[in-house]
Amino acid sequence: HNQKIVSNDVKDIRDIIIGIANDNRTEDEAYKWACNANFGDSFVNQRHKFSIKCVYNENNVYSPDDSRNEWPDVFRSQRKLQVVADKISGQTGVSNKFIGNDNDSLTWDFDIGMSYMKNNAGNGLFFALNNGDGTEICTVSDVNVQEFIRKTVTVIKRLQYSRGLNNNIKSLNKTKIMRNQEILNHLKEAKTYNKEWHARIYDDGCWWIDIERYLYGQIKFWVGFEDKRSGNSNGSIFSIYRYNGEIKYSCDFIVKQRVADKIKSIFIYLENNGII
Repeated sequence: HNQKIVSNDVKDIRDIIIGIANDNRTEDEAYKWACNANFGDSFVNQRHKFSIKCVYNENNVYSPDDSRNEWPDVFRSQRKLQVVADKISGQTGVSNKFIGNDNDSLTWDFDIGMSYMKNNAGNGLFFALNNGDGTEICTVSDVNVQEFIRKTVTVIKRLQYSRGLNNNIKSLNKTKIMRNQEILNHLKEAKTYNKEWHARIYDDGCWWIDIERYLYGQIKFWVGFEDKRSGNSNGSIFSIYRYNGEIKYSCDFIVKQRVADKIKSIFIYLENNGII
């Protein structure tokens, strides 16, 4: 019979799979995959009839033979996603530009504030409507393409109407930093209404920091950079925690000290306010 188990700790995978397969090699293979998985990735073991899926939402975990394990091509096709972005631009007058991969997601920059559209690592559609200072106004997330376009056009038009914004207000020459108190307020609201929250909280034109709050309350930091001189870019989860009372952190690459200090500052602030 089929059984679904949801966990936010990859270490649980060893215990679960040893009970299914009773085979250390299978256990190690699955654990290694999970440690390197990105949102939207799937792992299927046909021999022992189990699958693992790395997801934002536990409702997206399905049995190995379920067709819903495969997301529609539109979420993974840059060409088809460009059509979605262009439809939003056509209805709002806000131009868009494909800027590449960001946190394993295809990303489009929209020329209103610091707004952007992503494909959630191939799992759906996400739009963040941000002010020119990087402050998040609202987000749209959907797996229905037409609904996503409708909702995104609506929030953009509301902003245009209420503030009369010029479509060219973005400035990457100034560092955009969200205040710790503002981050705390958003996280408290997300906790109260049991919802996800995603935002870019730092951007100096080269380095950026994203924060994500998931439905089960876990908070993650992402950090990355784009060297506009060489074209080199990278992004990674920024793991931060306390060990024997001291703050420890790790990343896949060396992080600019100012960026690391910002994340440490947020971590301590959220810790002091009982969020972490």
